[in-house]
Amino acid sequence: MPRDRVHCSLALCAALLAGATTTSLAQCPESRISGQYGGTGQNNLPAGWVAAQSTPSLASGGAVVAVDDFEITGLAPSTIVACTIRLSLTGTLAASTSEPYHHYPGGYGIVSIDVSQSSGRDSAEVFMENRAPQDASVSQNLDLPAIVMAGAPFRLEFAPVVGTELASSGSNLRGEIHFLDLPPRAGVRSCNGFVLNPVAVEQHTWTRIKQLYRGPGS
Repeated sequence: MPRDRVHCSLALCAALLAGATTTSLAQCPESRISGQYGGTGQNNLPAGWVAAQSTPSLASGGAVVAVDDFEITGLAPSTIVACTIRLSLTGTLAASTSEPYHHYPGGYGIVSIDVSQSSGRDSAEVFMENRAPQDASVSQNLDLPAIVMAGAPFRLEFAPVVGTELASSGSNLRGEIHFLDLPPRAGVRSCNGFVLNPVAVEQHTWTRIKQLYRGPGS
């Protein structure tokens, strides 16, 4: 993307997030939603998803910064847990109507995950755009490896932003929240009501245990 268009897109994102309204439950961190020229953002943290949409209007955009405090459950307090926080992204980026060489994108998106806790802060981000004359489907994962402590809250921010430059349709992105690589018996819960049930411990019969110990054919 030409530098002036990158600045334009980032400026739109900054304006969207700066003008966001807040939504939260009592005692939980506030989430921020914003949009302009018909764009908007949505989130349902108990159900584990965030989303943003834009319209065909030039400079339309939508954004949400969904914020919640999470905690690893099912393990002894202070147990160190290495896991992966994932947003599974799906959606559509609008086709570019720029002529003759599609210098400017139709739709674009910027998505980030931030984790903050007493030991510091980490983040992951992805930028995507569509300069083609056809709508482009989005299906990809944004992963953030994290090391957290069981029983100690850590704050997560999920922030999808979509915008429209020169396009004949709107763009949209949706992110599903996942926690991967958790150890057995570990679960996740959040202030706003997200719940991931504990990872099951695989059960074996005594015969199966002997087979695993002795190896095949024993």
